[in-house]
Order: sequence, then structure tokens, then C-alpha cells
Amino acid sequence: MARKGNTIEASTNRVTAFTLLLSPDVFDFDQPIQVVANGTQVFNARVERNVKTLLKWAAADNDRTMLYGAEVQIKLTR
Repeated sequence: MARKGNTIEASTNRVTAFTLLLSPDVFDFDQPIQVVANGTQVFNARVERNVKTLLKWAAADNDRTMLYGAEVQIKLTR
């Protein structure tokens, strides 16, 4: 995966879905997040900060440096 601004480019092989965890320290949540997988745009929308997501992943990771304010489920079609 590579990121440039709010655009994420992913190359996959034999993957039908994945979850992106987004940090407000890295992404501008006031602008749309664009996800391109294998050369095809699969997501382009604004995401909202979500306290449930923040708490879920903070508890799972137990690492204060990895704070995720939103998650996006990406489903790929063949």
C-alpha cells in the first residue's frame, strides 16, 4: 500500500476484502478519502470520526501511538 495525501493505492492478489484503519493524524477527515485497488477506484467519500472505532482498536492494540478515528471496509469484485 502507498499513500499520497488522502489517496491510498493498494495492490492485492487473491484478496476479496480488507479493512482500512484511518488516523486523523495522517488523513484529513474533512476531505474525501480515495482508495484505489489494483488500478480501480473502490472508495471515494468523506469518513466520519467514530469514537467506537477509536475505543475498539485502542483496546485491541493497547498502543497509544496507534489511534484510529475511522475504519473503512473495502470489498473487491473480480
